[in-house]
This record gives sequence, structure tokens and C-alpha cells, in this order.
Amino acid sequence: SGCVYLSKPAEPEVLTQQIAGFLAETRRPRPPELQPQMQAQAPRLAPTVFVIDDDCSARDDMRELLREHGYAAETYASGEAFLDADRSERNGCLLIDAMMPGMGGIALLERLTAAHRGWPAIIITGYGDVAMAVRAMKAGAAEGLAKPVRANELIASIARASERSQDAGQRSAWR
Repeated sequence: SGCVYLSKPAEPEVLTQQIAGFLAETRRPRPPELQPQMQAQAPRLAPTVFVIDDDCSARDDMRELLREHGYAAETYASGEAFLDADRSERNGCLLIDAMMPGMGGIALLERLTAAHRGWPAIIITGYGDVAMAVRAMKAGAAEGLAKPVRANELIASIARASERSQDAGQRSAWR
């Protein structure tokens, strides 16, 4: 039925190869009978990646990487700065540093979730543990990545989060 079985602990290279294979399968051309449906759908705007990190060089590096891969990127130095910006009716995903001065990334996610203003979110941290990961997932994080983040991991995570953000109904069903 198309399932792959991997024993724990799975080797990262094997897991990455399996995921890449699945992603390649989803990019294959659709059967001709599905083409008219696809053409009838309205084109969607590319989602924005909102990078929230207190480290200026990390924000700049992520913004450049995202732009190189075709994503629009906006950067914020804190959770408070992100909340102060007006992004109503915007499509995208969040890339949030878990530990920042003031409002940390998980507190920001909890606040957004409480206000029913969620975007798919990816938490990044250099000091994570299981308890932090659980709290981040409960707050609404789709994924967590450890610093230093590898470019291919980051882009793959953002691609998954962006797919979720393109359709509000799909996002609600996913949550």
C-alpha cells in the first residue's frame, strides 16, 4: 500500500532519502483526467515566511536562503515586533527561535493560538530538550529543528508548512 517501514532509531540519511522519494512522487505530472480540474483552480500567491529570531545574522542568513529558494521572507527581531506588525489576511508560515529575550518563540505561539491566529510554525533552537519540544507542539508548532539548521532541512520543513498554509480548511483539518 505504499508504506515504508523503518526501524527506530532510523538513520537520518535513510529517512531523508525516503522523504525525498515521497516528495519526488508527489511532483510527478498528474494524469490527464485531472488536468482540467487543476487548471480551473485559481492560482495561489506564494506564502511568506515570517522569520522571528533575536540574532540579526541568523535572520539575514535565513532571509537570503529563503529568497534563493523562491520564498518571500519578512524578519522580526522579537515576538513583540511580530505581533505589532500588521499581517491580516496574509498567507505564510512562521520560523521562530524558541529562546529569545522577552517573549520567547513558544510563548508567541501560545499567544497566537489563544487568539485563533495560527500559521504553521517551525521552532528552531540550539538548546532544546524533550519538554521544550512537547510544549512547542502543544502550542501549535508543526516541526522543530535544532541549530545549526541545515539548509535542505529548513527548506523541506518550510515547504511542508507552506503547503499547509495555502488552504485555511486544510490547515484546520491538519490541526
